[in-house]
Amino acid sequence: MRRYLAAFVVAFICTLPIGLATTAFRSADIQLVRQLLQAREPAVYLLGNSVIDHSSVCDKDHRTIAEMLGAALRRDVVDLSKGGMQLVEYGDIASLLGVRTNVEALVFPLVPDMTDEANWHRTDDIYRHLGYSALSLKPPIRIADLVTLNRPVNIDNELQVFEGRRFGTIKEIQTRYMSKEKAAHTCPEADSVDDTFFRFMHWRQASRSGPSPRFASELQSLHRIATDHGWPVVFVLMPLNADGYGRTGDARVTQRIRQTHTWMIEQLERMGADYLDLTDSAERSAFVDRWCACGHLADDGRHLVAQAIADKLLRTPDFDRRARSSAP
Repeated sequence: MRRYLAAFVVAFICTLPIGLATTAFRSADIQLVRQLLQAREPAVYLLGNSVIDHSSVCDKDHRTIAEMLGAALRRDVVDLSKGGMQLVEYGDIASLLGVRTNVEALVFPLVPDMTDEANWHRTDDIYRHLGYSALSLKPPIRIADLVTLNRPVNIDNELQVFEGRRFGTIKEIQTRYMSKEKAAHTCPEADSVDDTFFRFMHWRQASRSGPSPRFASELQSLHRIATDHGWPVVFVLMPLNADGYGRTGDARVTQRIRQTHTWMIEQLERMGADYLDLTDSAERSAFVDRWCACGHLADDGRHLVAQAIADKLLRTPDFDRRARSSAP
């Protein structure tokens, strides 16, 4: 009896990460893992949030940044992006990529709100981490985030008030305000139908950013994974709509975004990482859905990013050698 009980306990412990991950993985996560594991040919892997895939109905060219990058490089580019992806997921995916032998290069886009430490404690992300750990045959390292008593406040769950106006939690913002902006969409793109909401969203986005010891640590870990495998890797500071932050009427908002941007570059340079700073590369007209302060780009903005990454990689000796050796 004891032998059966011991076997059950061992089986339970071994399958728990997969079980928890199954409850946390969404269709986008499953598709992402499938793409990662199915890719066979030598490829560049591009991670990122919704900026990578999003296009506007006003665009003439609806290709994603990944597709544009592939065309510019004339190489296979595997798109491992999804909406809301954070730095912690970059590390999980990079660990799983360690089981592959076809990685030509990695591209990691970065934005200031990734420094928000509340992102490290999202329960779904921690469970997802267990699943990635199991798939990559590595022990999980984020279990303590489930039980810590020092969790940062996640403003998504907090009542948000701006200029005396109540905007509510993220669910209320999505249903009452974002849906209104989407329904009023025009071509060419307009900033917003609700100017106060526009300014609130940029104020809110800036409030999520700032120097973060955890971000610095995770960034170093991510760079170490790439270095240990000999992968060429480029970190990309993505374009920001400075006009939107300036229109909040609060100088501290722009200052906070700029300080975070400077601090992120300092971390990258301290690590000796290869990076591309596109923060100020795009004009206001290159941004779409400007009311959401999420950095979505029109086709010319996406092309700008893709071409800059391609130029950077093609000037990287390790990538150039790999590309030549794997060319048909």
